[in-house]
Amino acid sequence: MPLWCMSSLRSTTMTMPSHLRFGTRGSKLALRQTALATEAFRAAHPSISVEIVRIKTQGDTRQNRPLSEVGGSGFFTKELEQALLSNTIDVAVHSLKDLPAQLARGLCLSAVLKRENPLDVLVSEKKTRLLDLPAGAKIGTSSLRRTALLHIVRPDIIVVPVRGNIETRIRTMRTQGIDALILAYAGLARLGIDHLIAEIIPPHLMLPAPGQGAIALEARATDTTTLSWLKKINHARTFSEISAERAFLESLDAGCQVPLGCLAQRQGDKLFVPGCIATPDGSRICTATVSGMAYNAALLGSELAARLRTQGGAEILAAWRGKTGR
Repeated sequence: MPLWCMSSLRSTTMTMPSHLRFGTRGSKLALRQTALATEAFRAAHPSISVEIVRIKTQGDTRQNRPLSEVGGSGFFTKELEQALLSNTIDVAVHSLKDLPAQLARGLCLSAVLKRENPLDVLVSEKKTRLLDLPAGAKIGTSSLRRTALLHIVRPDIIVVPVRGNIETRIRTMRTQGIDALILAYAGLARLGIDHLIAEIIPPHLMLPAPGQGAIALEARATDTTTLSWLKKINHARTFSEISAERAFLESLDAGCQVPLGCLAQRQGDKLFVPGCIATPDGSRICTATVSGMAYNAALLGSELAARLRTQGGAEILAAWRGKTGR
């Protein structure tokens, strides 16, 4: 299934609906992201009414184990996709980094909003920077990627698994003696609590997850009317960048159980795409960068994946598949 559903945008004689149902998770951040999506939609289509439908996912109910143990594909998105396929909703709003590279059959990524800063940040009560934290400091994260890269940058750091929504993680940090958290800038900014950020971690230290910072709108591939409406709020530059990142993710077929990062950046007509893949303990990391014309975004993402495979990434993936039986 292609990322963009242009082939579905054919003329149709069906009756034009005047109401659109947006499905979302129920967390404060998810609802804020859905508000941003519906605000953009209303601005483009003021005559069409909008309804917000809250849907609970596995990721909302199973928070007592690390993501690397229970994540799998679609941990935060499966129920939203099921609602699309059952016609309970018309649009699913996702944090793009949660959306599997392979979407459910019959669905497509129809639009993305303008991306927020995609980088990771350090949240610390004392506003201490990552490299300035004392030896043996405790940092909270449930991300395998962040954990692996932390082990590389600060091998003395103690990583503490912390899950839950942003507010829960911050409360856990404050009450359980954790020195800092690693979170995404975008979530803090959208909740209006970016004043808690001690440092925006530069990408040479910590490449973000593919799609991080982007809000994705998913729809049925046959719903030509909805697709044409959503096309009007699609942010072209962001879509170009995330197309490379998602092609990279799909080519590696690694899911969320392998630490990998990728950040495509468009400059004029060109796209620059660095990426990395690491062992969970950070004992080995492979890095590479590709560049080319932005209209070849997906090809660039696939090329990046191929380069990393030849530089040791294949062995890292083979070791992971040997453990998981994939």
